[in-house]
Amino acid sequence: MNARHAARELVVFALPQIRLSAKHLENIDIEYIVEQAVRVIHSEVKELLSVAKDDILEADKCMWESTLHDNPVSIRKYLMETLSSEQKALELMHYCNELPILITLANRKDVKDYAVKLIKHYRDHRKELNKTIEDNIEGWTVDSLYSVDRSIIKVGLIEILYEKISPKIAINESIELAKKYGSQESSAFVNGILGKILENLNITTEEENE
Repeated sequence: MNARHAARELVVFALPQIRLSAKHLENIDIEYIVEQAVRVIHSEVKELLSVAKDDILEADKCMWESTLHDNPVSIRKYLMETLSSEQKALELMHYCNELPILITLANRKDVKDYAVKLIKHYRDHRKELNKTIEDNIEGWTVDSLYSVDRSIIKVGLIEILYEKISPKIAINESIELAKKYGSQESSAFVNGILGKILENLNITTEEENE
């Protein structure tokens, strides 16, 4: 895993918890970034398991009522939603197994420097980024997005707009992150949103230029 990969993964999880004051970011250390990433993972897993529990209770309720109303569709719906939430939680817990590797890499200056650079870009352009995303997600708000998907989209946009990384490369990296840490639908969702944003900003990828 190269420096940009390691920094990108840490920022995706840490971003929702990072304090964005200029004074704080000037003295930010990698331990703080890792700590915030762990806090986000813990919060997400807790929330997902809570949702799964509620869905199981609803499925159980439907099963008891099915003797009178025979409603297998609702039972299946709640059980499928339970499995989806549990899958997301397990995938995030799997990420914890990779934290020792990331922490080791994070001690490298190039990893820290790139992670801090991405976070500073977000601090400086947060309103613009949120508005750009909001304008391209019909029926959603930025805050209502699954937090991992939201952070992946933001990091992808930061790299394209402010780091001037190739849109093709940035989107591919975002898709891989979504496959690794998002839900089953995340990669297609992230790809679709980033593609729509670039189209509306008249930014083309190399493939379109060839």
